[in-house]
Amino acid sequence: MTETERYQMATKQVQKLKEFWIHLAAYVVVNAGLVTLNLVTQPDKLWVHWVLMGWGAGLLLNAFQVFGGGVAKKWEEKKIKELVKRDEEKEAARLKS
Repeated sequence: MTETERYQMATKQVQKLKEFWIHLAAYVVVNAGLVTLNLVTQPDKLWVHWVLMGWGAGLLLNAFQVFGGGVAKKWEEKKIKELVKRDEEKEAARLKS
């Protein structure tokens, strides 16, 4: 991997981190307001938990993509190497015959 490729990968990762932290901040601020709104206007009917769970699930998926993606990335790299090796072996066998 060249220096330029490493720099581009790092830049993409930093962008993903930045987007995650913005997403988290929006989740906290907006949902704090929604919790307050729900408790002030309809304390006997709590609906805000649906928003918290739905958006929270999206936030968890986002977090996995940003912080837990190493597992998937390693699998992708392994699979790519496997397929390249298989194609090279096929090409070598074809050239022998």
